[in-house]
Amino acid sequence: MRNIRTLATRWLVPIVGGVVALTAVFYLYRGLNFDQFLSGLRRANLGWIAMLAATILFEQFISGWKWRQLLYDLRPISSLRLTGALLAGYGANVLVPVGISPLVRSWLIARLEGLKMATVLSTTMIARFIDGVVFALFAGVVAVAGQVPQSTAIWRLG
Repeated sequence: MRNIRTLATRWLVPIVGGVVALTAVFYLYRGLNFDQFLSGLRRANLGWIAMLAATILFEQFISGWKWRQLLYDLRPISSLRLTGALLAGYGANVLVPVGISPLVRSWLIARLEGLKMATVLSTTMIARFIDGVVFALFAGVVAVAGQVPQSTAIWRLG
């Protein structure tokens, strides 16, 4: 009986979840014109697409490294593992767009590293707080150092 329960929780629940997620994706994108999408993709410059992908992955790696700094006192975890958890969280957020990314990545790291989920989730909240403070500082610098154009033609046009 225990083997059946283990089998169900280990394989059946993720398979059912995957089927539900794929069904939702096909339902959400049912009106997409794939011919137009593929034609635009064929005309795209592959160099720029590769540069975009590399930049996004580098930014995610930096986010994983930042999260590592917050988790280091609990347990030193590889930045690559944390980056993978971030990407998995974003992937889950694409499938279920209700802001579950922090929950998914916290659950994943807590499960893989044997930590409490609440503890890992609190580090994601601290990271969001730090991001907000840094954004506010940058916004303040831009507000103080930025110049508003004094051309009256622009004001009339607006």
